Amino acid sequence: MGIEYRNDYIILINPYPIFDKHLTLPSLSHSPQLIAGRFTDMLELTKQLSEYSLFYNGPNCGASAPDHFHFQAGNKGFMPIEDEFQKAEKELLSSLQGCNTYALNHGFRKVLVLCGSDSLKLNMLFNHIMKIFSSYLPADPEPMINIISLWQDEEWSIFVFPRQKHRPDQYFLSAKEQILLSPASVDFGGMLITPRQEDYEKLNKETIKDIFEQLSLEDKIWEAIKNELRD
Repeated sequence: MGIEYRNDYIILINPYPIFDKHLTLPSLSHSPQLIAGRFTDMLELTKQLSEYSLFYNGPNCGASAPDHFHFQAGNKGFMPIEDEFQKAEKELLSSLQGCNTYALNHGFRKVLVLCGSDSLKLNMLFNHIMKIFSSYLPADPEPMINIISLWQDEEWSIFVFPRQKHRPDQYFLSAKEQILLSPASVDFGGMLITPRQEDYEKLNKETIKDIFEQLSLEDKIWEAIKNELRD
């Protein structure tokens, strides 16, 4: 059993949790895993589930069900990036009508952070960013992204991770060298989830750095995107 939300989604307990409190929020109607037209839903759900971080994985970006639309949510405080953002050096790219766009480039991955309290303006900003992404990112069928959304202190903080690749080379190596790590939002948020103990034991700082550098954008593309977003 679950809780229906607005006749559009059903809120379920995730049967394979990685958080202390882990929810799955699939669409009641069958539709593909595409964020277009659903970002405002993400904002509304984030505000309603304010004790949780909501997240979205693109269809080739770690989605557990790439053929049926869903969000997931986990209790706040689990993913390190939630606290890192407050402490990290941030590059303010734009400040338009109460919505700020920041760039973070640390911890081996690139991320844009959108902050604001007006959902309509945030939606317009997000659509603008996705249009820019479409010129630079692989699109199959949408630009490759992962998203984490928080509601805190009466505003949203939206972490958008653009990427250029689905899985790292290590995923496809022979048995002894193979690492079955296919990063999605939670991994980009700083908490790596490995399905096997042997994968965990193969990880070190250099390997993690290499994995995220493969998946995240090249510096040249990242700088071009930031330039398009600057005031």
